[in-house]
Amino acid sequence: MSNCRAKGLPNFLHYRTGLRYLDLSHNNLGGQNPSWLLQNNTRLQQFLMEGNSFKGHLQLPKHVNVNMFQVDISGNKMRGQIPMNIGSMFPHLQILNLSRNVFEGILEELAKSGSLLTLRLSSNNLSGKIPPTMFTLDKLRQLYLDGNNFDGEMPLIDISTLSFPALSDIDLSDNHLSVELPKWIWNVPNFEALDFSNNNFYGHFPLEFCNLGLLRFLDLSQNNFSGSVPSCISSLAIEHLHLSRNRLSGPLPHALYISSLVALDLGQNNLTGKIPYWVANLSALRILVLRENHFKGEIPSQICQLNLLSIVDLSQNKLSGHIPSCLSTLTLMPTDKSFRTASTSYLLDASQDSQFVFPGSSYRYPGSYVEEQVLFTTKKGSYSYSGNLLEYMSGIDLSCNMLTGSIPYDKAQFATFDESSYLGNPFLCGPPKHENCSGTGLAPTTPNASSIEEESGFMDKHAFLVTFLASYPIVLTTIGVVLYINPYCNEDGFISSSSASTLATISLWSMFSEEAPSPMPWWFPLFLIV
Repeated sequence: MSNCRAKGLPNFLHYRTGLRYLDLSHNNLGGQNPSWLLQNNTRLQQFLMEGNSFKGHLQLPKHVNVNMFQVDISGNKMRGQIPMNIGSMFPHLQILNLSRNVFEGILEELAKSGSLLTLRLSSNNLSGKIPPTMFTLDKLRQLYLDGNNFDGEMPLIDISTLSFPALSDIDLSDNHLSVELPKWIWNVPNFEALDFSNNNFYGHFPLEFCNLGLLRFLDLSQNNFSGSVPSCISSLAIEHLHLSRNRLSGPLPHALYISSLVALDLGQNNLTGKIPYWVANLSALRILVLRENHFKGEIPSQICQLNLLSIVDLSQNKLSGHIPSCLSTLTLMPTDKSFRTASTSYLLDASQDSQFVFPGSSYRYPGSYVEEQVLFTTKKGSYSYSGNLLEYMSGIDLSCNMLTGSIPYDKAQFATFDESSYLGNPFLCGPPKHENCSGTGLAPTTPNASSIEEESGFMDKHAFLVTFLASYPIVLTTIGVVLYINPYCNEDGFISSSSASTLATISLWSMFSEEAPSPMPWWFPLFLIV
């Protein structure tokens, strides 16, 4: 009964007691949480209420239900504490999704649910420190605690006494965690997706980072990591790498020559040097973000070989030269349906993981709930695009550099981008900018130092003229008053005032005359004064 736009629970549900599967997700249902459904249907296996407006507390049945393996109440208005006995009331619970509610409290008891495969508590008001046992559950594959108020350090775990046979995804983004990441994180070989973005972590990348041979997604953006990326990263088959808004420095390391990269986001760091030519070998690359660094030199024409690019952001650097004309051959179209974003899910036969299912049935097991997020500027505003929305995004941003010449605007996808993609490059010309290129078709060149000095000098002359015209009558009036008060100085004063007037006239003439005057002899001011 999902996606039926129902506004109320069907009456027949009040009389059913043998339900094994109940899906009321994505409707317009509201009111108090229908906990009586859990109480009446003791053989219920899947309880799916995602995307409604149920409110109140989560109330569990009075009797243990050994059949329940999936509970999804995400995207409602549930509040209060998560019941401490949820693990004991549903001893075989494998998937628990309570995200996007207003639950609060800590997770001490929930961390003892040994049957869980996926635990998603994202976007609630949970707080305190994360219990160490949360990371050491025997069967847990995916742990999503992002968008809460967890603080302090991540727990220290002695991995020599533990094995992590299942844990593959951890998302702790958008919390208040701090200090360095513990080394045990880099020694869990099964990790496929790690998202620690938007916290207060700091430190360098340890060499143990390269032990994560199965890692496909890494997001450490918006923290305080410094230094450079270790060279051993080139041995990984990582696909989505997000390190933006940190304090990384140095040139773009050759270690990032990873042919499997689909998304590379290094924006808002302190990277320097030129954009290397080997970027052309990242044949799978669809998202390239290098904004707000200190890259200089020309945009390498080799970037035109990246035929799958859909988002390119090189803005706010020190890039110079012409925009490669071959960029016009890039379609920069949104990604096709074959592109699997980091938040895509897939179907898995439930019988592989649970004995409490109908023969031949299947349920939606999350391939990964980790969402890819990219900050991109469109229409003169910066926005974050994440998840499946990235499949429909395309764009280029070259603004705030020192690029020159004409914009390849009349070809391919370039014609769809507005002026904001090129703002801050005063020597770019042609549409969509308002500056026209020269009639000869040649790109305008960067003015030399002498022309800049002449232009600034011209502005200074105007300023001097205004000042002179304002002060000249005052000076003459002051001299006249002094001469009137002291008649003994009239003769000398007349000569001095005449000299001053003559000097001023010569200065104005020399500034605004079309022809440069002949040099004034060194003795000429003395002659006027005498």
